[in-house]
Amino acid sequence: MKKKVLTISLVVALAAILLVGGTMAFFTDTKAKDNTFTIGNVEIGLDEPNWDPTDPHEDIYPGEVLAKDPYVTNTGNNDAFVRIKVEGLDSLITAGLSANNIAIVGLDAANWTYNDADGYYYYNTAVAPGAATTALFTGI
Repeated sequence: MKKKVLTISLVVALAAILLVGGTMAFFTDTKAKDNTFTIGNVEIGLDEPNWDPTDPHEDIYPGEVLAKDPYVTNTGNNDAFVRIKVEGLDSLITAGLSANNIAIVGLDAANWTYNDADGYYYYNTAVAPGAATTALFTGI
C-alpha cells in the first residue's frame, strides 16, 4: 500500500512539474532584435570669394558698397541644414563708420530667413552633399 501511495504521489508530482513547466514555456517568450544607428557625416565650409579679410578697409567713403558674399558649402556626406550669424563688422566701424551706417546690401530673403530670437539667418532648405547655398548677401 505504501508503494502504491508513493507511486501515485510521484506520478502526481511529475504531472504537476510537467504541467507547470509546460505552462511557463507557453507563456514565456524571448526575442532579440539588433538596432543599428549610423551617425551621419555633416561638414560645412563658409566661403566669401569676394572678401579679403587682410584688407584694412581704410579708404572707405560713405555709401560705398564693399563686396561680401558669404555662402555655405556642404562638404559632408549627408544633407545639412545651415545657418549664418553676421558678426565682426568691427573693422569697418574702427575705419570711421558708425554701426548705423553699415547695412547689408543684396540680402537674399527668398532663400534665407532671419530669426530675431537668436540672431541667425537660416537657409530655408537642406543643402545636399557637394552643393552650396546661395550667397546670404552681396555686400555691406
